[in-house]
Amino acid sequence: MCIRDRYAAIDVASRAIIGYHFSLNEKVTREDFLQCIANTLRPWKPKQITIPDLRYPEDAGLPSGTIDGYGWRRFSKIRLDNDKIHFSKNTCRRLMETVGCAVHLGKPGVPLGRPFIERFFGTLEKLGFHQLPSTVGSDPSDWRRRHPGRVAKKYRISLDEIEQVLDVFIACHNATRTGVAPLYHSSPLQYLENFVLTEPLLPIVVPESIRGNLPMLCDTIRVTVRGSKENCRQPYVQWENAIYKSPAMRGAWSLIGEELDLSVCRDEVSTVLGTLVENGASVGLLYAQPPWHRPHSFRTRHRITKHPSRVEFTKSSDAVLSYQRFLAKRMSKSSKAAKEVARIERESHVLAGSAGNPIYTGTYFEIQPEFKPSGDDWVEL
Repeated sequence: MCIRDRYAAIDVASRAIIGYHFSLNEKVTREDFLQCIANTLRPWKPKQITIPDLRYPEDAGLPSGTIDGYGWRRFSKIRLDNDKIHFSKNTCRRLMETVGCAVHLGKPGVPLGRPFIERFFGTLEKLGFHQLPSTVGSDPSDWRRRHPGRVAKKYRISLDEIEQVLDVFIACHNATRTGVAPLYHSSPLQYLENFVLTEPLLPIVVPESIRGNLPMLCDTIRVTVRGSKENCRQPYVQWENAIYKSPAMRGAWSLIGEELDLSVCRDEVSTVLGTLVENGASVGLLYAQPPWHRPHSFRTRHRITKHPSRVEFTKSSDAVLSYQRFLAKRMSKSSKAAKEVARIERESHVLAGSAGNPIYTGTYFEIQPEFKPSGDDWVEL
């Protein structure tokens, strides 16, 4: 699997794109990388297309959503470039815990060590993004670069529409027949489907118990329970400028001074799961109190607390909503503010789509069975 700022994962044997992540960050982060890995595991679903005349061809898509038995399938080896986030021991540990793959880091300055993903990104830019009227080209002197900002405003090109085009392009790539070995006039999806049907060994998949909350996307934070029975202040914990309380902790004065391990999913930090360090007993979900009660990611909270003098809010207000209003005033003059507004809107849409579903499961702390890499299922990122 090979990954870049537009993170994508390609199966080396079939040339199929098995997952991707479109990041709006100025520089890719560990969370972007792990989110791409998570997207390769989760079953793919086609997007709701709103652009006229844009549609998915028949039998097009990503393997996890079109091939029976491919969803939640783990791979054994992954090729990465020499970005610092790939060198992180924490990142490699998370990959081993959830995916169980061997990590192969390429030589610095030698992209040909990952030729398939590099070729795909070249094709994506040439036949995909460079065909859009708002393209920025390959560099500032590119003749295709014709006031991309003005064009985007003129045609009101939204982030959601860009994501629709990207998803359809990748789906078409996977369904396109090619004569290159070893495909021999079959599409990447057909090649993978034939492999799954004739595979002699049972595939190694992600256990059902952790599919709702992949461990590699979570952090464990140790905190101390605070409160005061004399002052009638209910037990609470504090993490990253937010106070968290739980219905199960209400009136449990004996917990004051005890240590808790918080399982934090950085995509949604308004709720966390707490367990006692002493005996491992669960205290259930803890909920962030105002002004951090609205669902949001860790990155959003970090951006808000980074400029407390600019984003005005009180303890009883809504910090995320105040941040959105702050950005709305600046987005007409600042491209960074406009990009941040788009990121928060996408984040809010994703979190709203998961409303009503359990965010955490009590099986997160189960010990996973040993996984030994085998076979030739290389993936490039």
